[in-house]
Amino acid sequence: MRIALSIGLVAAMLLILGIICGALQMAFSQIEWLKPLSLGCLVVGLLLVIPPAVIVLYENLELKQALDSELSDLPDLKNADEKNQNNAPRQRAAT
Repeated sequence: MRIALSIGLVAAMLLILGIICGALQMAFSQIEWLKPLSLGCLVVGLLLVIPPAVIVLYENLELKQALDSELSDLPDLKNADEKNQNNAPRQRAAT
């Protein structure tokens, strides 16, 4: 989770830097190096948004498996959870 957070923060900083460079390019159009800098920051920032999302999804799957294995240790909780899952579609259909 720390890795995902760190990558996400870098992505956010690059996106903000890209927006600032784009605004400066609009204000000072004679500075030519701002355009490629802005484009590079925006592209890299957008690409860095994907890995943290994948990491968080993977961690959520692992957490679900761990929680499900804990429920199998306690049969009473497992049966109650199965009953709740079976009743949930009927309750949603009734509302």
